[in-house]
Amino acid sequence: MSKEEANNIVYTCSEHSMDMYFKVKEFEKKPEAKDYVYVRFKDDDQFESMWVKILQGTQQQGYGELNNIPVKLVDRKLGDTISYKTDKEGVTWESKN
Repeated sequence: MSKEEANNIVYTCSEHSMDMYFKVKEFEKKPEAKDYVYVRFKDDDQFESMWVKILQGTQQQGYGELNNIPVKLVDRKLGDTISYKTDKEGVTWESKN
């Protein structure tokens, strides 16, 4: 896959960014998504959220393989392995060790 499907990318303003994040994150509760976690990434003042296929751990903490093609994060690519952890607000962030 060389391009992300156009209907698989959602852009939102900073005011509604977290609302959209939690709306998409609801899909984690579906049985077919049990091996995936929706992770939020921060790079300077830019944010991007992408699906990660869990390789080890749970939807709350672990590491996995990036399952989307990044749009804003130019130093990331499909298939990269990342660590993640969910904070007390329920946001799952990339965890840079």
